[in-house]
Amino acid sequence: MKGKRLLLTIVCFVIIGSLLAGFGLGCKGTTTTKETKTLEIGAILAQTGWFAPNEVVGSRELSCYVDYINENGGITVGDVQYMINVTIVDNQSTLDGTAAAANQLAYQNKVKFVLEPLGFLSISGNSIFEENKIIHVCPYNTLIPDEIGPSTPYKFIGHGSLYGQLLGTFGGIKVNFPDVNNIVCVNQDDGTIPTTSVVVANTAPISGLNVVGDFISFSPDTVDFNPIASKINAVPGVDAIVITGGSYSQTAAIIKALRSMGNEKPTVFVGTLPGDKVVDMIGTEYSDNIMTLGMIEDPNNPPMINELIHRMQTKYNDIFAAGNNANCLYVLLQAIEAAQSLDTTVVRDTWETMATFETIYGPATLGGLETYGIKHAVSHPIATHLIMDGEYSQGPWIATSIP
Repeated sequence: MKGKRLLLTIVCFVIIGSLLAGFGLGCKGTTTTKETKTLEIGAILAQTGWFAPNEVVGSRELSCYVDYINENGGITVGDVQYMINVTIVDNQSTLDGTAAAANQLAYQNKVKFVLEPLGFLSISGNSIFEENKIIHVCPYNTLIPDEIGPSTPYKFIGHGSLYGQLLGTFGGIKVNFPDVNNIVCVNQDDGTIPTTSVVVANTAPISGLNVVGDFISFSPDTVDFNPIASKINAVPGVDAIVITGGSYSQTAAIIKALRSMGNEKPTVFVGTLPGDKVVDMIGTEYSDNIMTLGMIEDPNNPPMINELIHRMQTKYNDIFAAGNNANCLYVLLQAIEAAQSLDTTVVRDTWETMATFETIYGPATLGGLETYGIKHAVSHPIATHLIMDGEYSQGPWIATSIP
């Protein structure tokens, strides 16, 4: 009998001790496992058509950033940990393709957040996204009316875009080519020249540059760029050529045509085209006196730039070019976490109050009220990139601010 009582006593102590121990762990704030879900985000990016060379690279950069986010735990909203999945729909580089992709993402995929294509292509998706209160983030605004404004309250620009890149370009010209005073501008005839020319006229003088002559344009289907180079060479008093619009391949073709005609003047692309890609496309003999807004690995870069450069090389054996789409996702996820909500109106309202935040290019501010009529535009530092004597190097970063 005594043995049974002793055993019963021991059992009671064990049970009580276990309960107390459990209660004590709870009081110490034992880490509880968060519920894990997937946040579906849509993306409309050209995988075919004339703009695919740019946006296929952008798709890969976006994929690398999604990998990074998920490897580091995704984002947290309330008690839920969200891994990120991005569904890319091809717009075939057309307005009709963008509208079809927007319909698919809104009504079939039922996403709440979308990463958009190039600015003027994004226009045909605006009404669909606004009607459904879907936050849509554009990687590059070309300043065409109706791209963004008071009529698109759920739309944000997630990258410095044409306005910011023009500021960075002109500032970079004066730093890298201090003797340049007069520039001539070249642009694809895609409907953006009227607005682009106005912004160029307003922003070039900020850096002490004069625009000489009218914009020289070329059609999107141009193959032979020698006539365009001849028109550039015919403009008197030019110190440098600035290519304000066009694809990577078109830019390379213009530079090659100029150099083959003996024009060695500084030639600048207002876009994020890395130097090694330039050299590959036009050849070492023509690769001199060129500036783009591309980025290569450099200790002075923001850490995320170098991270994405490594990931692009490892995952795709490809060159990191711009990170526009990745940056759109970066700032969008910050706004969602700041809002602690997936309600798009709450996220929008929170985003509008974020005076500063981070981008893959470094610290950023929110502007655009004067420029676009709505304060929804990210403004961040712009990198310059130099190609001299067949060699490329990272140039200085230029601070920008979009009014």
